[in-house]
Amino acid sequence: MRRAARDEVTRTIREEPGLLRRLPATGVLVVLASSALSPVLEAALSGSSVAEAIAGVAGNVGSGYLTNLITNVAARVRGGGSSDLGEAKQLLTDELQAALDRGDAAADELNGLCISLIHKIGGLEAATDDLRKHLLARFEELDARARERDAVQQRLDQRRNAAQRRHNEQVRQELQEILERLRFLTWDAGGHASPPTRPVVTPMVVPSGTRPGAGADAAWQGGNELTVGDRVYLLQGVLLDERPHHDGTVWRQARALRTIPSGGPDRYVWLRQVRANLDVPEARRALWALDRERRLLSRLGEPRLSQYAADEHMATIAVAWPTSRRHGPAKPLSPSDPPGMFSLLGGLAGLCDTLARLHALNATHRLLVPERIVVHDDGRLSFLDLGLAGHAPTPGEGPSDYQAPEQRRRSSARPGPYTDVYQLAALAYHLVTGHPPHPRTPLPVGGQSPGLPTPAGAAIDAALSADSGARPTAPSFGAALQAARDQL
Repeated sequence: MRRAARDEVTRTIREEPGLLRRLPATGVLVVLASSALSPVLEAALSGSSVAEAIAGVAGNVGSGYLTNLITNVAARVRGGGSSDLGEAKQLLTDELQAALDRGDAAADELNGLCISLIHKIGGLEAATDDLRKHLLARFEELDARARERDAVQQRLDQRRNAAQRRHNEQVRQELQEILERLRFLTWDAGGHASPPTRPVVTPMVVPSGTRPGAGADAAWQGGNELTVGDRVYLLQGVLLDERPHHDGTVWRQARALRTIPSGGPDRYVWLRQVRANLDVPEARRALWALDRERRLLSRLGEPRLSQYAADEHMATIAVAWPTSRRHGPAKPLSPSDPPGMFSLLGGLAGLCDTLARLHALNATHRLLVPERIVVHDDGRLSFLDLGLAGHAPTPGEGPSDYQAPEQRRRSSARPGPYTDVYQLAALAYHLVTGHPPHPRTPLPVGGQSPGLPTPAGAAIDAALSADSGARPTAPSFGAALQAARDQL
């Protein structure tokens, strides 16, 4: 039922933008929450279980309060001899608004329930640019009120119980998630110079931390321990890098072994960290880029996000590093020791599928290099990260051996999904010939790799076209590679 709830929120945003623009903060919250609860209302009017319907829409969000409220609304509508969903929805909207207007403890609880509901359902992406700005302003108003109420409550009662503190913190986190989603949508669509200044904080996000006594500025070296939230990692020398930038940020990366808690899934991770030493737009963009990648990873599901920690000055992301049957970390892809042709073509086709799903989220990788691709025991290939997906395109970006023409400094073209297709083809060229393609006029790959099926060679050559419009899409490229593999 969650999809139906999301569709209702989307429909409301698309069909009633004028209403949403006129409403104050609590009114926007009520209208969106009522839309999300429409499938539950419909179930209640038909005599189905309200509790089960709510669970299907939003899990355990407000299971008791909302169940009673919707049951009473449905009973009043049916008692009047009607089963009209529109009438029931309007009555529910009125009841929610009246409850919020009371401003008591129950209203605070209901406010949190509505925020949690909208956070779980989503659908804000349907708003046009000007409506997004209005919704952002309204949710920022709700955020300001929540902070004010919390400050007052802390002064009145310094001994609030742990359960209440956890509930309040969850509501604040979910509200921040909604705010950052709207900020991202507004920034991304409007081409603003600077993205939001604060990294997103969600239930999976924990405060950044470092090894006690080591200091946040301690260098990353193989054998050192790094504490991130409640986890401790042993840094390894694989792909370890630490690069300061002129804007005051420090970028770090390394493979790591999780030692606390030990064992279990995600034992090995690919750790990357950004530390912003200066509060400047470039540093904020760096923090935001890592958080945007976190969002994309959460939606893609692969590579698998293991942990994300952020505060105002530092963000750390841990992505699961696949393990082999021997329980060690899987090896990165190596052009000097590529998989056999059958496995290679199938693995590259699988990467095309991941790229296609990334492109469907309006994002591009743009940093395809063999060392950030790992080889599974069964021959599959998978990315360790999403490359430059969190960053806006900049001239000169991309790996030197696989840089697409539109990524070069003097190019007037803008990188896009076709950039990923070019880079993957350049990587495939390197793997089957032993050397990267010439950046200007690559020779046909078939003549340099006798074992490569002709259809695969034709697909790689087409994907290396200087004309981005002549390149196949990621799904088409993947289908050609898969078909060529099946011919072996």
